[in-house]
Amino acid sequence: HLCGLGRSLTRSGHLGLARGFMIAGVHAIVATLTNLGTDVSVEFAKIFYKHLRNGSTISYSFTQTIRDLKKQYEYKSLDNWSSFVLFGYGSESLKILNT
Repeated sequence: HLCGLGRSLTRSGHLGLARGFMIAGVHAIVATLTNLGTDVSVEFAKIFYKHLRNGSTISYSFTQTIRDLKKQYEYKSLDNWSSFVLFGYGSESLKILNT
Protein backbone atom coordinates (compact mmCIF):
# COMPACT_ATOMS: atom_id res chain seq x y z
CA HIS A 1 0.00 0.00 0.00
CA LEU A 2 1.22 3.49 -0.79
CA CYS A 3 0.19 6.73 0.82
CA GLY A 4 -0.37 9.89 -1.20
CA LEU A 5 3.31 10.75 -0.96
CA GLY A 6 4.38 7.48 -2.55
CA ARG A 7 5.77 6.06 0.68
CA SER A 8 4.94 2.55 1.75
CA LEU A 9 2.55 2.21 4.68
CA THR A 10 2.71 -0.48 7.34
CA ARG A 11 0.52 -3.57 7.18
CA SER A 12 -2.17 -1.74 9.11
CA GLY A 13 -2.14 0.93 6.39
CA HIS A 14 -4.46 3.85 6.93
CA LEU A 15 -5.59 2.54 10.29
CA GLY A 16 -1.97 2.71 11.47
CA LEU A 17 -1.66 6.28 10.30
CA ALA A 18 -4.95 7.24 11.95
CA ARG A 19 -3.92 5.42 15.13
CA GLY A 20 -0.82 7.62 15.34
CA PHE A 21 -2.95 10.75 15.24
CA MET A 22 -5.33 9.31 17.81
CA ILE A 23 -2.47 8.48 20.17
CA ALA A 24 -1.39 12.12 19.78
CA GLY A 25 -4.86 13.20 20.98
CA VAL A 26 -6.84 13.74 17.79
CA HIS A 27 -10.41 12.47 18.26
CA ALA A 28 -11.49 12.15 14.62
CA ILE A 29 -9.63 11.86 11.33
CA VAL A 30 -11.00 12.22 7.81
CA ALA A 31 -8.79 10.46 5.28
CA THR A 32 -8.91 8.84 1.87
CA LEU A 33 -8.09 5.24 1.05
CA THR A 34 -6.79 6.10 -2.42
CA ASN A 35 -5.34 9.08 -4.23
CA LEU A 36 -8.07 11.42 -5.38
CA GLY A 37 -8.05 14.40 -7.70
CA THR A 38 -7.61 17.86 -6.27
CA ASP A 39 -11.05 18.97 -7.48
CA VAL A 40 -13.03 16.39 -5.52
CA SER A 41 -10.82 16.82 -2.44
CA VAL A 42 -11.34 20.59 -2.42
CA GLU A 43 -15.09 20.17 -2.98
CA PHE A 44 -15.27 17.64 -0.12
CA ALA A 45 -13.44 20.05 2.23
CA LYS A 46 -15.69 23.00 1.29
CA ILE A 47 -18.89 21.03 1.90
CA PHE A 48 -17.57 19.31 5.05
CA TYR A 49 -16.51 22.56 6.71
CA LYS A 50 -19.80 24.23 5.71
CA HIS A 51 -21.64 21.57 7.72
CA LEU A 52 -19.22 21.91 10.65
CA ARG A 53 -19.64 25.71 10.66
CA ASN A 54 -23.40 25.18 10.85
CA GLY A 55 -22.92 23.28 14.14
CA SER A 56 -23.26 19.70 12.87
CA THR A 57 -21.27 16.90 14.46
CA ILE A 58 -18.20 15.56 12.69
CA SER A 59 -20.02 12.33 11.88
CA TYR A 60 -23.12 14.05 10.50
CA SER A 61 -20.96 16.50 8.52
CA PHE A 62 -19.01 13.61 7.01
CA THR A 63 -22.12 11.62 6.06
CA GLN A 64 -23.93 14.66 4.68
CA THR A 65 -20.86 15.67 2.66
CA ILE A 66 -20.83 12.25 0.96
CA ARG A 67 -24.55 12.62 0.21
CA ASP A 68 -24.03 16.12 -1.16
CA LEU A 69 -21.15 14.97 -3.39
CA LYS A 70 -23.27 12.13 -4.78
CA LYS A 71 -25.91 14.68 -5.84
CA GLN A 72 -23.42 16.67 -7.93
CA TYR A 73 -23.17 15.42 -11.49
CA GLU A 74 -19.37 15.70 -11.72
CA TYR A 75 -18.83 13.79 -8.43
CA LYS A 76 -21.66 11.24 -8.39
CA SER A 77 -19.37 8.41 -9.54
CA LEU A 78 -18.37 5.93 -6.84
CA ASP A 79 -14.71 6.70 -7.57
CA ASN A 80 -15.15 10.28 -6.35
CA TRP A 81 -16.69 9.76 -2.91
CA SER A 82 -16.21 6.14 -1.76
CA SER A 83 -12.57 6.59 -0.78
CA PHE A 84 -13.31 9.09 2.02
CA VAL A 85 -13.31 7.54 5.50
CA LEU A 86 -13.84 8.81 9.03
CA PHE A 87 -11.78 7.28 11.82
CA GLY A 88 -12.42 7.91 15.50
CA TYR A 89 -15.06 9.61 17.56
CA GLY A 90 -17.28 11.73 15.30
CA SER A 91 -20.11 12.64 17.66
CA GLU A 92 -18.48 15.92 18.67
CA SER A 93 -19.15 19.33 17.16
CA LEU A 94 -16.33 21.76 16.53
CA LYS A 95 -16.28 25.49 16.92
CA ILE A 96 -15.12 26.75 13.52
CA LEU A 97 -13.93 30.34 13.46
CA ASN A 98 -14.63 32.37 10.33
CA THR A 99 -11.62 34.27 9.10
